[in-house]
Amino acid sequence: MKKQTKVVIILAAVLAVLVAGNIIIKKVTSFNSEKREKESEEESLANIVRLNDFESLSSISFGEFSFRCNDENDWSYDGDADFLLDDSIIKSVASEFAGMTATRKIEDCDTLESYGLDNPEYTVDIEASDGTKQTLYVGSNYNGEYYVKTSDSDVVYTCKLTTTDELSAERIEEFAVIENVNTVWNSTYYSFDIDAGEKSISLKKDRSVDVYSEDETDENGEQVPNVVWNVSLDGAETYDVTDTQDLSDVRNALDFTYDGCLVYNPDEESMSEYGFDDPAYVITIGYTDDDDKDCEMVLTVGAYDEGSETYSVVSNLSDIIYSVSQSKISSISGCFDYDFLASEDNMGSIAED
Repeated sequence: MKKQTKVVIILAAVLAVLVAGNIIIKKVTSFNSEKREKESEEESLANIVRLNDFESLSSISFGEFSFRCNDENDWSYDGDADFLLDDSIIKSVASEFAGMTATRKIEDCDTLESYGLDNPEYTVDIEASDGTKQTLYVGSNYNGEYYVKTSDSDVVYTCKLTTTDELSAERIEEFAVIENVNTVWNSTYYSFDIDAGEKSISLKKDRSVDVYSEDETDENGEQVPNVVWNVSLDGAETYDVTDTQDLSDVRNALDFTYDGCLVYNPDEESMSEYGFDDPAYVITIGYTDDDDKDCEMVLTVGAYDEGSETYSVVSNLSDIIYSVSQSKISSISGCFDYDFLASEDNMGSIAED
């Protein structure tokens, strides 16, 4: 019995030693792995080839455009300080060229022509926050990377670039903020008018009185107003809207977004060129602003462009001609199919938005 006890004790001791040894091995292995990973990361950072050490840019120019950054990190267009610039686009370009890194440095270069750098695809002038300047030339694309060189050296690098679409922009409008038509929907609207020349819709809220339902209340126990809307089709006699879905469909059709910017601050020639002297639709939306003042947004839909399958649209609240897809304008055209009358078994009231 004593012999068995000794065997058990010995086996337990051996097991304890093995467990402890295993724990030590795991810790040493983990330490060595972390050490190798750290050394590999440090080696990779040491081998990174940088074309400049600029931490941030104060200006950047490419093509015919030049942009400048202020102390608040807001960018503006040098050609027009009032231009509604989407500076997130410029920040993206500036971020790519500040502290620009290369995937490879070509030591034994062929002629610049072989890399497309004798006549560069893009020329980018940048200035760091400390006033240091640099010019970079971007040449041919090879296997998803571009050949790049600086103006003060003929050494060629390969770089991954993601902003070449921006560098190839031909119009400043491509950098404009795309405003939303539907900013007025945050307000209370009181009228919708759609004029298509021979056809028209005029929807107006009866603002003279709120009619309350005796038995309909909201979650706070307050009576819910049933707002009355009136409609006139093609200038005919006005009648009450009873089909809430038709009214909602009109509201939703007009709640669209612009798809692109065509012309900034257009002149009379541009307005005529895009068909605003003979518009397809004139849309007027009446709403109250934050100061409870009555306001109007007037959207004029101009000519249809078959190539891009878009319509031109201009607003009285903006200095930009925008493009809008054909499908969005088709939704507006569909509003003329409504009669705004509910069937007898589906009579309803129009709730206040």
